[in-house]
Amino acid sequence: MIVRRRSVMRWDAPLTEMISRWTCRLVLVGAVLGTIGCDRVTKHLAATTLAGAPGRAYFAETVWLGYVENPGGFLSLGAAAIVRH
Repeated sequence: MIVRRRSVMRWDAPLTEMISRWTCRLVLVGAVLGTIGCDRVTKHLAATTLAGAPGRAYFAETVWLGYVENPGGFLSLGAAAIVRH
């Protein structure tokens, strides 16, 4: 007698077994694009509201906001490759 096992997801199975590979990839791409989008929006807001203005202090001067341009990407990665004339 041959007994066939049914491939049924159990509630105690790890989450990665319950989500398909494509869904994981789609969520990852969405998270990356969302992060890049939020970065671009906050940079635009900083450039339009803080550029040319003095720094702003909040919470009894515990938090300071000022406009500083960062050549390159995250943590100035690639800044040495930028040539300015």
